[in-house]
Amino acid sequence: MGVGFWQSPEVQGGAIPFGAALLLCLMVRLAGGREHGARLAVVAVPLGFLLAYILLEPVAWPAVASKQKVFYIALLALVIGLAAAVRGARRSTAVAAAAIFAVASLIWLAIRRLSGEPGFGDLATLVVLLLVSIVLVWRLLAAEAATPDEPDESRGSIHAPAMLLLLAFAAGLISLAGAFIGMAQLAIALGAVLGGFLLVSYVSYVRSGQALRFGPLGALAAGGAWLACLYVMVLFAGAVSRPALAILLVAFLADPLARRIRFSQGKTARMIEPILYGAIVALPAIAGVVYAFSMADSEPGY
Repeated sequence: MGVGFWQSPEVQGGAIPFGAALLLCLMVRLAGGREHGARLAVVAVPLGFLLAYILLEPVAWPAVASKQKVFYIALLALVIGLAAAVRGARRSTAVAAAAIFAVASLIWLAIRRLSGEPGFGDLATLVVLLLVSIVLVWRLLAAEAATPDEPDESRGSIHAPAMLLLLAFAAGLISLAGAFIGMAQLAIALGAVLGGFLLVSYVSYVRSGQALRFGPLGALAAGGAWLACLYVMVLFAGAVSRPALAILLVAFLADPLARRIRFSQGKTARMIEPILYGAIVALPAIAGVVYAFSMADSEPGY
């Protein structure tokens, strides 16, 4: 394999982030032990995304272009997520942190537009993105939270990253349909990183019934990386289908339905249930991608 192979976008934005996240996840899990390692291993996701960004895009400061700001927004999300994890933040605190993160990120991204005379549509878009940010973190935490029927959070710890993985890959493909290649690569790289983490978590869950924790660190840091990509797609990519991206949000509603799946205890049940959960939550993601590509094929100016 020559130098060209390792420099290809598929390797730098897919295979390398996947492998790096998987290895880092294993290292943190083994070094931290059963309790702390399982709780902190999710840090591999935002770190893997930042690595993918460095491989795919030049890191610039001061960041002027919207895509240049994605790196620092994802870094901010990591810092907020680490602070929430260290302090043992409750769900309400994490959601409030998500709102602060979204406001700061959106103002920085849209500063030029806001410094002029923003129209009603511009302000409405920013408000909608703020609400999406809050709902995303809330749903990721709710997917993992223990309930009277499920006192163990391990089952939900598989659900939250699985939902975000599907959203990341779908957003990347929708961006690809709109010929916004740079953001497509970053979103797909995030999906690859989540895949590395999820593989370790899934194997651990099937074998022992204990999945790796996603928690506030995952919801804020990994969720923040996805939101950074979404913000740029919505605000600066006119050819990326907003209706297709909106369809993805139905996954937030599919998640409570998918959680109703029940199996008896056992290794086989733990093996099958996350796959069925993913299949249900994947339906909105598939619908959004199909819509984006169908519109791209049918409308020359799309």
